[in-house]
Amino acid sequence: MKGAPPTTIRTLLVANRGEIARRIFATARAMGITCVAVHSDADAESPHVLEADLSVRLPGTSPADTYLCTDLLVEACLASGADAVHPGYGFLSESADFARAVLDAGVTWVGPPPTAIEAMGSKVTAKDLMRAAGVPTLPSFTIHGDSTPDEDELAALGWPLLVKASAGGGGRGMRLVTDPDDLAAAVSAARREAASAFGDGTVFLERFVTDPRHIEVQVLADTQGTTVALFERECSIQRRHQKIVEESPSPVVDAELRRHLGDAAVAAARAVGYVNAGTVEFVLEPSTGELSFLEMNTRLQVEHPVTEAVSGLDLVRLQLLVAQGLPLPEEVHQAIAAGPIGHAVEARLYAEDPAAGWLPSTGPIHRFAVSPLDRPTGGDRTPTANPVGEALPTVRARTVSSEPPRDLHPAWPAWPAWPAWPAWPAWPARPARPARPARPARHFRPAPSSEAGTATLRVDSGVETGSVVSPHYDSMLAKVIIHARSRAEALSALAGVLERAELHGPTTNRDLLVRILRHDDVVAGRTDTGLIDRVGLDTLASPLADDHALVRHAVAAALAAQVARRAGATVQASLPTGWRNSPNGLQWASLTTGSGERQRRVEVRYRFDRTGARLAALEVDLDGARVAQLADDQPGAGGEQADGADRLDVTSLSTDHVVVVDASGVSRPYRVHRVPLDPPPGAERTGPVVTYVDGPDGSSRLVEVERFAPPSAQLAAGSSVSPMPGGVTRVAVAVGDRVEHGDVLVVLEAMKMEHTVAAATGGTVTAVQVAAGDQVETGQVLVVVSPGDDPTGDDPTGDDPTGDDPTGDDPTGDDPTGDDPAGPAAGPQKEAR
Repeated sequence: MKGAPPTTIRTLLVANRGEIARRIFATARAMGITCVAVHSDADAESPHVLEADLSVRLPGTSPADTYLCTDLLVEACLASGADAVHPGYGFLSESADFARAVLDAGVTWVGPPPTAIEAMGSKVTAKDLMRAAGVPTLPSFTIHGDSTPDEDELAALGWPLLVKASAGGGGRGMRLVTDPDDLAAAVSAARREAASAFGDGTVFLERFVTDPRHIEVQVLADTQGTTVALFERECSIQRRHQKIVEESPSPVVDAELRRHLGDAAVAAARAVGYVNAGTVEFVLEPSTGELSFLEMNTRLQVEHPVTEAVSGLDLVRLQLLVAQGLPLPEEVHQAIAAGPIGHAVEARLYAEDPAAGWLPSTGPIHRFAVSPLDRPTGGDRTPTANPVGEALPTVRARTVSSEPPRDLHPAWPAWPAWPAWPAWPAWPARPARPARPARPARHFRPAPSSEAGTATLRVDSGVETGSVVSPHYDSMLAKVIIHARSRAEALSALAGVLERAELHGPTTNRDLLVRILRHDDVVAGRTDTGLIDRVGLDTLASPLADDHALVRHAVAAALAAQVARRAGATVQASLPTGWRNSPNGLQWASLTTGSGERQRRVEVRYRFDRTGARLAALEVDLDGARVAQLADDQPGAGGEQADGADRLDVTSLSTDHVVVVDASGVSRPYRVHRVPLDPPPGAERTGPVVTYVDGPDGSSRLVEVERFAPPSAQLAAGSSVSPMPGGVTRVAVAVGDRVEHGDVLVVLEAMKMEHTVAAATGGTVTAVQVAAGDQVETGQVLVVVSPGDDPTGDDPTGDDPTGDDPTGDDPTGDDPTGDDPAGPAAGPQKEAR
C-alpha cells in the first residue's frame, strides 16, 4: 500500500457480469490489458463473455454457486494467469473476505484494502465509526439472531422504520415498515433476500426519513495519501429503494454545500484509510436542510458515468492506476479546480413492468437499439415506399450498423438480393473465444459515442439484440446517459432518446422513465425519494402511446402482417393482395396488447380496391367500440363515416417495414417488427406472432389473436399462475386450506428479488402444484383455489368457457390468395375464436 513500489497489471479478471464487466473491459482493453471474463452456465453466450480475451466457466446458475463463490473466482484467476482482479459493483465487490483471498493468492486487488471494506462495507460498523467521528447519522438498531427490539427501543427509533441489509445495496434486503405487526415478517423477508443477493443476511433497523433527497459524493484516494472528492450526484428518484435516475451536479447543491459535502466525504474515507474509488452517501431532509450520513459504498457505483461526464475523467482508468501504486494524475486536480462541466443525467433501463407491481420480465431480446440523438423517429424514409397493397418487390434488408448483415425477421421467407446488387460475402463464424489484440472501447469512450448539437449520448449495456434476459440476476438491461450544457437540455434529450429506442422483447420501464424525465417536478428540480409514490404509477407507468396512437399502431401491424402473408403466398402469387370474388368483403385482424385487467383488444378490418394498390375501406374497433374508419367509396361493407370515429388512411408500405398512417391529414411513419410469440427453442414460426410498432407517438407490443386456441391453453378455474420464471422460496398454503382474497399463496424469487403470488379470490385450495426449491416458468400453474364452498371447481352449467366456435370455418373458399386469415365473412360476428 503506501510506499509500496508500483506494479504492472497485464491481465485483469473482472469478477462480475453483464454491463459491469463490459464497462471495465472497455477501459482495460484501451490500456493494453488482457481481459478475463467469468460466467455462469446461464451467461455462457452473454456479450461480456464474447467480448473478453479469455473466459472461465463457473458451473451453475444461481449467484451463490457462481458469482458469489470466492473459491471458484480465485481458482479462475489463477487458471487464467490474471495478475489483477476488479470486482465491479454488486456481488462480492464489498466483500472483505474476497479481497483478502485475492491478495493472499498474490494477485492485485483493484479496490480498497480489506480493512476499509470491512469497516465501511458493513453499514452497521460504518454508522458506529461515523458517530465516533462526530458525523451526524440516523438512529438505528442492529438485529442479532432472532431478537427484535422491545417497544421502548422501537419508540426511540421512531416510526416509520426501514429494515436494511448490512451488506450490499441496490434496494435488496430492504423493507419499509409502518405497522409494528408487520415488523417480524419484514425482517424475515429482508434476511432471505440479503442472504441470496450478498451472502450475508444481517439486517438492521433505521428511522425512515420521509421523502428525503439522496445525495452522494464520489471519492478517490491513492496510496500516497491523497484523498479527493469529485463532486456530488443526486440519486433521489428511486423505486423500491433502488435508484433509477441519477444526475450530476445536484440541482440543489451550491458551491458552499458542495464543499461541505466534499469535506465530510473525504473525512469519512480518511478515517478508515480508504484507497481507490468509493462513494459516501447522505440523506438531505428537505424540511430542515439537515444532512445525515447514510452509508459508504466501497466500490465503483452503477451511476459513475454521470461523474465521468461532468469531470471528463475515466474512473475505471483511475482505479487501475491507483491499484498499480501510482498517484492520482494531475488531471484529477485540474478537474476538481474547474468544477463540474455541464450537466449529466442517467436512466436505468430495467426489464420489468412498473404497472404490474414492478414485476420482472424475462426472455429473448428481439431488438435492442437506442437511437442516435439525430435519428428521426420514422427511421430511414428513403423513397422505397409502395402504394398500399401493391405486391412488393423482393429486396435485401438493409442495415446501418457495422455488424454483419442479418434478416430483420429471420422467420419470414428469405428475400433475395436485387439482380444488380452483389451478393453479401459469407460472414465467417466467430472462433469460440479467441484472444484479441487491444482495440478501441466499444461501449465506453472518453469521447462521446454520439453527438448532436450540445448533447452527447452514452449507452452502457449488458445486452444486445439476440441476448436472453435470465431470471437469475439483476434485471437492469442498460444505462443511458446524456451530457449537455444545461440540466434542461440533458433531461429533454434523454427523454427523446429513450422514447425513440427500439426495445423488443421483455417488458421494460422505458415509458416510466420518459414520463419521469418530463414531469414538472423533475424539470423544476423538485425531486426526492418519494416522487414516484407521490405522483403515482397510474400517471407515471401509463403507456406513452395513448388510445389514438394504439389504434394507429394496430393498423400498421395489421397491414404489415398482410404484406408478410402476400410475400409468402404460394397460391396465385400474381394476384393483388386480398383479391376475392366478393369485392365488398373485408379482411380481418384481431390484436391484443397488455395483459390481465390491463389487456386491450383492437379489431382491424380492411379492404383494398380491385387493383390492390389502394386501401378502399377500413374499420377499427377498440375494446368493442368503433374508433376509426375510412369510409368505403362503394356500397356494402364499410358504409359511411361513423359518428365520432377518426379518419385513418394508410398511404404507403415500404420494403424496410415502415408503414405510413395518415390520421386526419397528419402522416406518421411506423417501424414494424414481427417475431414469433415465444416459440420453442429451434422451432419455426407456426403460431401467433407478436408485432412491435415504434413511431413518433410511442411504441406498442401487439399480439395476433389465434382463431382457435389449443386446449392446452385453457386453465382450470381459480388457477394462480407464475407471472415470471423464477424459483419457489415458500409455499404458504396446503390442499384444503381456506383462503381470502389477497392471501399469500406462494413466494417466488427472480432477479434476486422476492415476489408474492396472492389469491385472486376467496375459496378452498384444491391443488398445490409446486414445492419450495422448484423452478417455474411464466404461466405455470402454482395453486388452484376453487371459489366459494365448491372444492371441486366443477361447472354444473356445462357452459363452454372457451368460446370456441367449431362452425366458424370459411366454407366458401373464395379467397384464392391465401393471405386472409379470417376469410371474407370475418367481422364482428366472428371475433376472437
